Amino acid sequence: MKRSDVIERTADEPETGRFVGELGDALERHARTLPGPRRADRRRWMPRVSRRLALAAVVAACAAVVLLVGLDGRRASGPTTASAAAVMHESADAVAAEAPAGLPAGAYWHNTIDVTRRERSLDTPVFEYRTTERWETWRMRDGSGRERVSPTGQVEFPTPADRSAWADAGSPDLTEPVSDRRLKATPRPFVFGSESLSYAELQALPTDRHALREVLGDAAERQRAAVPGMGAFDADEARAYVLLALIRDGFTAPVSPELRATLYQLMAEVRGLRLEGEMTDDAGRSGTGVSVVIGDIRLVLIVDRATGALLETRRIVLRPMRGDQFVNFRPGLLNRATYVESGVSASAKP
Repeated sequence: MKRSDVIERTADEPETGRFVGELGDALERHARTLPGPRRADRRRWMPRVSRRLALAAVVAACAAVVLLVGLDGRRASGPTTASAAAVMHESADAVAAEAPAGLPAGAYWHNTIDVTRRERSLDTPVFEYRTTERWETWRMRDGSGRERVSPTGQVEFPTPADRSAWADAGSPDLTEPVSDRRLKATPRPFVFGSESLSYAELQALPTDRHALREVLGDAAERQRAAVPGMGAFDADEARAYVLLALIRDGFTAPVSPELRATLYQLMAEVRGLRLEGEMTDDAGRSGTGVSVVIGDIRLVLIVDRATGALLETRRIVLRPMRGDQFVNFRPGLLNRATYVESGVSASAKP
């Protein structure tokens, strides 16, 4: 497993092989059925935004709820639900208003993400510890570029008992060294969901909400059957899990504003979406939080309603995990990804 995959591509989300091909094929089939003007509009797109390689962190906060419309089209009621849906629709409108900003040939797509991770030792005595890092990538259309990961703070221990257990284990060095490596060209360098897509495939993705909803349901069922830990999710939870991965990656890859807006609109349909209210991300920026409970975790998105930008994702463990999902982690923040910067860069230098 690559270290850049740690936050979202943990043991509960291994590579699923056929997902990207099936997703791309299904979306392209639908794109060919749409009227010409909409296809022309889709070819215009390209991006501008915030985040880094594969995380996408995934998310977290503190409670659950229901929403305006479920992915199956059934309606729910309640003021909290309606407010959460309104936040996503408002953010979708803001994102859709962005001017297309493509990735020119010869330029780099640059992401800067600050990451907090809670780890668990593999040996006895067992202890938990927390690390903070900055992840940066510069990636050209063909995938070539640069990736740099560097620690941004001291290793911390959640409790005094964890520190004592670490000392009893001989006080091993837990600091990750700085990693700075060149990226080679690859056919599908951009993460979207469980796999990767080429730059051309990103541009070709349709923005039709009904088509994406259908494909999302199919992809969720495949992952629920294939990925350890997801078998404990019900159908709504599995769809929400996949959708959150697509939102995360949609804000760190050079995709169109229209696609990001459509993903937000689908998020507004997630059953169990909860409004967390005004929140502050790790960079000190103010935004609005929405969350959903999936299994034993709460996933949280913090968005800027005025611009639609994704500011931060969090994943919070609610109780000792069941199944294969983060077994034995104590409740609390598991990881956080703060999307500091994203957009076009002329060079792969800081």
